[in-house]
Amino acid sequence: MRAILYTRISADVAGDGHGVAQQHAECLALAERLDWTVVETFSDNDISAYSGKRRPGYEAMLEYLIAGKADAVVAWHTDRLHRSLSDLERFVEICTTHKVRIETVRSGTIDLSTSAGQMVAGMLAVAARHEVGHMIERQTASHSRRAAEGTFRGGRRRFGFESDGMTHQVEEADAIRDAVSRLLGGASIGSVTRDWNGRGLTGTSGKPWITTTVRRTLHRPALAGLAEYRGEIVGTGKWEPIVDAEDWRAMVAVLAESSKFRGVSYERRWQGSGVYTCGKCGAPMTIGRSPGYKGRPAISVYKCSKQAHLSRNAEMLDGVVSALVVGRLSRPDARLIVDRPSDGVDVPALQALRDGYRSRLQAVGVAFAEGDMDRGQMRAANELIHEKMGAVDRELASARTSSPLSELVLSGENVAERWPELGPDLRGKVVAELMSVVVEPIPLGSRNKPFSSEFISIEWLV
Repeated sequence: MRAILYTRISADVAGDGHGVAQQHAECLALAERLDWTVVETFSDNDISAYSGKRRPGYEAMLEYLIAGKADAVVAWHTDRLHRSLSDLERFVEICTTHKVRIETVRSGTIDLSTSAGQMVAGMLAVAARHEVGHMIERQTASHSRRAAEGTFRGGRRRFGFESDGMTHQVEEADAIRDAVSRLLGGASIGSVTRDWNGRGLTGTSGKPWITTTVRRTLHRPALAGLAEYRGEIVGTGKWEPIVDAEDWRAMVAVLAESSKFRGVSYERRWQGSGVYTCGKCGAPMTIGRSPGYKGRPAISVYKCSKQAHLSRNAEMLDGVVSALVVGRLSRPDARLIVDRPSDGVDVPALQALRDGYRSRLQAVGVAFAEGDMDRGQMRAANELIHEKMGAVDRELASARTSSPLSELVLSGENVAERWPELGPDLRGKVVAELMSVVVEPIPLGSRNKPFSSEFISIEWLV
């Protein structure tokens, strides 16, 4: 008999193929006892038959049988061949058509040429599928219980933690705390991404950071000491949080709001982009490029974003605005600008309201499970509750965030020295909070004169 050996293992944790190697040795020994000639070996390492994923080795074996190149198949157990009736039906059809014998190390001879043998194979496949399904249920229940208990459930190392999932990785944890603080202070996710890459940090996969992976990492509840299971926060973890839970929630809300309006990595490169306005139509100014002419070099200019109403030298305009800002914030009474009455946000009340909405979400799930509402009603209720929770999160975020203006004034640092270090994005946010800058049209007779602040209207807002 010309025999094929087929081996498969669902999960090769060690990555060394030891499981299939052991199966191969036992299958080869069986073939030798039967005095069969092994003509080919097919294998699928680290591929589950339960998942329904394509198994290249299995498919190649079937093609080999269809081509009539073998008379028998030797496997370690029938569950190595198939764990679904659909796979079995196809296998039976090929084996009966080409009169292929089946021998296994653990489950003996499978005679697919008879209805009784096919029934036995079917029962073994159903039993194997039930066993895997039951194992998955046990694992799910175990993961759920461990999540509720706040213990680390294993898996890939989480950024910010050592491999035990409990101990902080000092450098990464510091980077996370700094990122949360900066985002609550008005920085962009793009600036955090550049900072992490500049520090030489990588994700746990070893790859450089992009804004998407930074955002995903900072969204993880584990950073705030919260245990999560299947996208839901189910309790408090037994590890020390890296950041305060309310700061984390506020940061998540800030990121959610920013992503609605601009790209996740948006960060202005000129402080006046979207901040200065056109004195002719009121549209925000955007940055552009003016070509050089008559021996003059090309320059960056602010221009009306709506129409070709007007433009102004960007560096000179920023210089005028920056000088006004530094001068205002360097005065002795600058602290009065930010020492304003609180908004009166009742944080504990908002937190209690949020907890109440989360309880309602759980109640909706129970009502659906018990048949008290249909799927459409459940979906509508969930959407409404999530909308209300989002509003609460935004209020909590506003109570936790700090404005770049406040940070600059209250830092105690020299404003003139600190101002250039802020970068154009944060400088623009300070300008927007402090003043209104309107770029006025220049009369025809004055257009060839040197740059002047005469046609810039400033209105102080605070």
